[in-house]
Amino acid sequence: MHIEYPLGSPLDEKVQRFIRESIETSYNVQNSSYFDSKIVIDLADEVPENEFKKFIKNLIYISSSIGKKVLYENDIDVICSEDPMPQLLESNEVKRISKGLFMFQGNF
Repeated sequence: MHIEYPLGSPLDEKVQRFIRESIETSYNVQNSSYFDSKIVIDLADEVPENEFKKFIKNLIYISSSIGKKVLYENDIDVICSEDPMPQLLESNEVKRISKGLFMFQGNF
């Protein structure tokens, strides 16, 4: 499946890497190219084009903070030895927005 996503402005190299890695984690990507005016992606699987374009739009929005100054960082040791995602989904602390994209809520 061949998809072209138009861009309003060129993407920074860090943003391109974030988007590419996010898409490759969530979908079976055969090829991807990033240009000043668009992203071109070839997927091995058939997916609804509007769903995939919404996914890219969300990634671009999320990536808008990449490279900005960090005001606060909470650096703690991780105490989980197992994947917490199943329990977080079951307790509605995490909601699946789309394939590979989640929203945190509640006490989490």
